[in-house]
This record gives sequence, structure tokens and C-alpha cells, in this order.
Amino acid sequence: MPISRCFCTLGGQQQLPSRHSPMLPASLLNRFRSKPAANPPLAVVPALPAGVWPVQSATELLQPHAKLLARIRALAAVSDDYWHNLYQPLLDNFATFVQQTPASEAHHHCCQGGMLTHSLQVMKLALESRKGKMLPPGAAAEDVNQQQHAWTYAIASAALLHDVGKPCSDQKLRLCGADGQATPSYWQPLHGALQSGYYRVEFVRERQYRTHELLPPLLARQLTPAAALSWLQQDFPGVFKAWLGYLSGQDEVAGIMGQIVTEADRQSVAADLSGGHPLHTQQIPAAKAKPLSQRLLTGLRFLLDEQQLPLNRKGAAGFFDGEALWLVSKRVLDELRTHLEKEGQTGIPTRNDRLMDELQQHNILTPTAAGQAIWNAEIRLSDWVQSLTLLQIPAMLLWTDASHYPERLAGSITPAGQKVEETPPNLPLSGEGQEEDAIAVPLDSSPDKGRPGGVSSYPETVAPTPPSPTPDTDDAGQHFLHWLTTGLRTGKHKLNTADARLHVVREGLLLVSPAIFKDYDLGNWEYVQKRFSKLGLHRKQGNTNIWRYQVSGQKKRGVVQGMLLPDALGVLGLGYLPSPNKALSLPETETSSNTGDS
Repeated sequence: MPISRCFCTLGGQQQLPSRHSPMLPASLLNRFRSKPAANPPLAVVPALPAGVWPVQSATELLQPHAKLLARIRALAAVSDDYWHNLYQPLLDNFATFVQQTPASEAHHHCCQGGMLTHSLQVMKLALESRKGKMLPPGAAAEDVNQQQHAWTYAIASAALLHDVGKPCSDQKLRLCGADGQATPSYWQPLHGALQSGYYRVEFVRERQYRTHELLPPLLARQLTPAAALSWLQQDFPGVFKAWLGYLSGQDEVAGIMGQIVTEADRQSVAADLSGGHPLHTQQIPAAKAKPLSQRLLTGLRFLLDEQQLPLNRKGAAGFFDGEALWLVSKRVLDELRTHLEKEGQTGIPTRNDRLMDELQQHNILTPTAAGQAIWNAEIRLSDWVQSLTLLQIPAMLLWTDASHYPERLAGSITPAGQKVEETPPNLPLSGEGQEEDAIAVPLDSSPDKGRPGGVSSYPETVAPTPPSPTPDTDDAGQHFLHWLTTGLRTGKHKLNTADARLHVVREGLLLVSPAIFKDYDLGNWEYVQKRFSKLGLHRKQGNTNIWRYQVSGQKKRGVVQGMLLPDALGVLGLGYLPSPNKALSLPETETSSNTGDS
């Protein structure tokens, strides 16, 4: 059956079809060949806040991908009429629908415009794979020749539309005014593409996972030209069934078409995550290769975001104590490796100890007091108790916003050799009516050797010369100081946030205690804290080393306490610290009686 049959019957006219270049009816040709209206002059786009983007036309959105589109058109190998009436409308509709949305929040193609870039890459890779295949498999040469353009179009459109559900389920587009300020309104994707204005992308937190995989059949009807749908459905029901099967997530129905598009998707994802060249893509600019440690961390974020690593239940893969995520070592590393290999990433070590070395060398894993990656700990959840080997990763490395943290374990995590105790709650900077971070008592309230009664006799002033920033000593206090300084210089330690252990105050730098020392060494934090206090770098408050600060905000109250470094820049050798945290202040009585000490 000639490829042009559907156009002839749809147009109500009979034309002589070409074997390799399908013809269109005169009614359609006249409509598409009519002189297009002159494009209106482009409006001047005002300066917009970061993350607010203007709605753009298909021409504007596709122009940066001109080389990629030229390659796609060459691979499609169809006449101009066929391209302009079937392929180009599909591309235009898709581009205006997804606009400049990213393909993900923190995984592949997570940059501005990532969705369009990724989808076009998958389309091109799928067409390159289709080029050397006889479809349908095992068919006679005559059938293969007759169906070739139908298979090509079905594969190309399936590849382009494979992730089209994400802007509907994983993201929300908030409409903005010309000044860039957000409005209460959101884009309704099922009503059609945005036509004008400005928007910003917001990610859905409480979304129904994998819903985006169910939406392509619904949206395909909105974005695919009606003539193409009728052509496939009426003249090539087998191709149409495979096309629908792929868009519906039914691999057994999609068959070879699903295999081609899935492999193309895998290649595009792997290339973006690894920073290497996608296969067969000379037109794609080279990207800087991403280190293995960052690829491992990105993979972990993806598995957590997609809820593929169950948390905080019996037999879970991980447990969250409010500050760090404790992951069952072998199970999680095996799943992480499998995930990365499925994405097509290369250079992934086959041994778990190599993966742990990579994570630990880049300060992603929190080591034990002995410097090991593996923790032996007891997990207690109601009447369920289990001893496990675990990896500990600070929550801030996995979730950029503390509001995205998972629920805290309703139980306890006790490293080997430690007493069972519940992990203290997060710093209550944004809470109301919460308890203090810890009981404010002198650090040396227990008797100390050589000091009767444990009375502190530390100097009241800051030592004039801080210890070496790279201590050649076994002293735990100096090593803590080095860890503290390095973390501030590299940005690893948070400052002035609700979950931070460090706060700039008018009087200096507040080290939230004992939390900051527990972050450094959970098993020996009391000893580390005592050794650090002996360096004499902090300012005392009367007979105690602990300062209590009031926390205030919008109807929020609380107390946070810790050790105070009055000359943080000099002690830590830093060139800069941010402005004081306005939410923290000393009680008036303590301000008047203590701030004069130095």
C-alpha cells in the first residue's frame, strides 16, 4: 500500500503517489504552501529575576539546535512536503509545549532547556539506530519497503515524546508577570502550550512517582499532527500498535520500536551524566567529563528521589536520623552500580571497596573514628532490632534543601560501642516550642585529672597564635580545628541556616554544641570537645564554656547554644564570613555582662 494513501483519502482527491516520496493532496499542499504571514518583530525581553523565563516561539526554541535538527531531517530521508507537514509540526508543537523546562531536578539534563535538548538527542539517536534495520523484523522485502517511512516516523515521534509527561507530573510552571514576580496561577498543560508571558519552574514534592510515564499517550494526541495519527492508524495498524505500546509503557507490545527508543534514551542520559560524547553525535559539543564521585552521588539522589531505596522501616535500605542518612552498605552499592550500568555509564568499578574509596576520598562518606568507611551499628525500630554494616552520608550532600529531608527514623541508630540514645532534634531555628539542642552545662562539669572538683581554669582571652592549620600531631582538638577550617574554606559546612552547626553572631562565630562535635566524631565527641576547649581559642561565659542564644523569627522562639570563637577570621585564617544571623541574639543580661570580655 503506498505511503501517500492516507493523504489522498483524507483530502478526498486521488493523486499518483511516488514510491519513495509520498504525495499530499492539493488541498493540503495549497494550505501549507500559501505565503506565510510576516513574523512580527521580536519584543524586547525585560531583565528578569534568575529562574524566570519568557515564553518563546518554536522558532526561537529550536534555533539553537539547528545542527541537530539538520541531522534528524537527513536521517528521516523524506520529501520536503512530508517533512513540513508531519515532522515540523510535531517538533514545533513539542518545543512550545516543553519550553525551557529541565528534564529533571538533579539528574540528567537538569539545566535550563534540558528537556528539549534531551528529547531531540533521543530522537536523533533512535533514527540512527533505525537506519540499518529491516522493519518489521522478518517481513518480506516488499513489506519492508512499503512500511519504511511509517516505521521511521513512528520511531522518531516516540523518541521525541518519551518524556513529555514530566512537565505535567514532576514540575509545575508558575506564571509570572512582566516584572518577573510570580502570580497565583499555574500553567494547565492539558489545555495546551503556553502562548505568551513569563514563567518559572517549580518541582512537585509530593508527586505520584512515575506518573509521567502514563501521560505520553494522552499528550501525543495533543502534539502529533492529526494527519500523521490517521495515516498510521488506518494504513499501518501494526506500526501504530507498537507506537501506542511504547508510549503506554507496554514493552511486550512495543517490541523492536521500544528497544530502539529505550537504548537511545539510555545513551543520551549516560552521555549527560558522564560528560562524554553520546554515540554517533558529532554535532553535540564536547562536555567536560564529570568525576566518578559526582556521578555516584547523582545516582544516589536519583534512587532516593524515585523511592527505589526504601527508608526507615524494617528491612529498609537506609535510615535517616535527622542529620545523616545511614545506608546498608552492600545492598545500596550493588543497587547503585546496577543503576549506573543500566544508564550506560562507563568506568564504574565492579568492586564495592573501590566505590567506597571514591566516595570517602571526596568527603561524601562520614568516616568512623578509625577513618573507615563502614560503620557497624544497631538499628532499633519498635520491636525490630538489627545489627548492620552501614555507610553514613550527611543529609546536606543528598538534599540541597532541609525541607526536602525524609521523615526521621522513629527509633535509634547506635554505632558499635556506643550507648543507645535518641538522636537530638534539628536546630529549632524555624520551629516553635521546641526544646533546646542540648542541656547547657559546663563542658568540664565532670572531674578532670589534676583539677579538683573539675573547676575550669582556662584563660579568659583568645590565644594569640592559633595552632597549625595542618596539624602534625595526634591532638584531637587540633584535628577538629583543621576539619572546621577546611570545611568553611570549601563551603562544606553550612552557615546561618536552620540546620547549620555554625552561626555568625555579633560576638563572633558560634559552634553549636554538642552537634558540631558529633558531626566530626559521633563516637568520641566528648573527648574531642574537651581537647578543643583546651586550645583556649574560645571565649568563656563566666564559669562555663557554653553560650546560650535566643532564636527569634516570625512567631518563632527557641534557644541554641554552643562555644563562641570571638576572632573567627584570625583563629581560622579565613578572609570572609557572612553577616551575623539576625535570628540569634544574646539575652540582655548576658549581653551587658559578657560582651566586654575578649
